[in-house]
Amino acid sequence: MLEVSTATSVSSLDKVSFKDWLLALIGLAFTLAGLFILTRDTRTGITTLVVFGPCFGLAAHRIVHKLRGQRQIVQSASVAGGVPIRFSRTRYTLMGLGMLAGGIVLALFLPEKNLVMLGCAWFVAATGALLLAGLATGLLAKATIQFDPPGITFGFRQGKAFVPWSAITGISRGEIHNNPTVFIGVDRTAVTAEPSTYLGTVHKKMASSQSWLGADFVIMTSTYGLDAVVLCAALERYASDPDARVELRARL
Repeated sequence: MLEVSTATSVSSLDKVSFKDWLLALIGLAFTLAGLFILTRDTRTGITTLVVFGPCFGLAAHRIVHKLRGQRQIVQSASVAGGVPIRFSRTRYTLMGLGMLAGGIVLALFLPEKNLVMLGCAWFVAATGALLLAGLATGLLAKATIQFDPPGITFGFRQGKAFVPWSAITGISRGEIHNNPTVFIGVDRTAVTAEPSTYLGTVHKKMASSQSWLGADFVIMTSTYGLDAVVLCAALERYASDPDARVELRARL
């Protein structure tokens, strides 16, 4: 989907913070402790691993991602045009399976039948089950993004919003709850919708996004399996260089 050439870079978003290292070390310590406890107390060892193993994995992944980002900067980037980039079903299927399995294991192996902990375990399992059900029925996999020479199309369940490249007023990279994100500001008067009756809903979505997140459109790149650095560079290129948009024509 994305093509890029890279070189050395330094970005504040890619710096590994003390908090990142601390969370990784805490997760590692409790994971190792769980392995040690497992040899003496199976139930306690398993619950410790189920809780802190994923925490360590997420913290380690975040550090690796940041260290990789420190070593490169996007010099040029392009995006596959004319095709919808869809919601990453694989990522959320794995998340749902992990929550379902983890919740069930916690419920079965809790060393003490604490009703609060038991309720939390089954809540996690139920959340995972609902996520999987939503993916299976298509209710959670409708979001798409499509890049074309005229502009960007954001697809939702009820309709589509179209943003011309000339209507983009700002592009920036950031994070939402530690998830890499690209923020896009636009001239709202230039945004159109399909069907046209959906435009009112689009304006409401933009107003809500602007109020809560500070941008009219927000792309949490991991949702689509994209790299935030590359996507941000590609968007900036197409927004500022009309000639580059020709390559976004659909490839037959």
